[in-house]
Amino acid sequence: MPNKSYTFTLNRAHKIVERLKTHASELVKEAELLASPLSVRSQEEAGSQKRAADNALNALINLEAYTTVLATIRTLRQAIATANHTSGVDNLLALQNKQTQILSAYKRVLDSVAPASSVAWDQIPAVANEYTRYSLETLNADQLSSIREVIASTQMKLHATSDSVSDANRTSITVEIPEEHARIAGLAA
Repeated sequence: MPNKSYTFTLNRAHKIVERLKTHASELVKEAELLASPLSVRSQEEAGSQKRAADNALNALINLEAYTTVLATIRTLRQAIATANHTSGVDNLLALQNKQTQILSAYKRVLDSVAPASSVAWDQIPAVANEYTRYSLETLNADQLSSIREVIASTQMKLHATSDSVSDANRTSITVEIPEEHARIAGLAA
């Protein structure tokens, strides 16, 4: 299978890898089907032995094709990793992950507060009522406001980081891959 040089953006490289991974999975599924035993009634059944041999050969051919597709995926991933490091995408992705986790944690804490059903300490009677229980609020209005500010600020930073990742993913890379795999991935007609 001859190799050819292709140039595309990092964003497109990720899509190409996904397409090739899908193709690789299909090759394995087909190999599994081909390798599964044939149902025969007797040795007299015409062509069963040849069909079993053909299926075995085709299953092995699919496994070899699977291995070459994985090699191409590895080549693409190495090129992506190098370009990610060079363009700073790896650092941006780490920052984006951190911001996403912060945002998630603060939102979860804010969501756990039920202001409609909780009360402040000064709203609880000094003497207990046998039938009434109160939910004592743990975060006051200032603390809730502070959490909301962190959420808003982190969301804005996350949008900016996501835009930077998107911009960096426009970086072009050039990779040599088999023409057949390029065709499967939609690069060549």
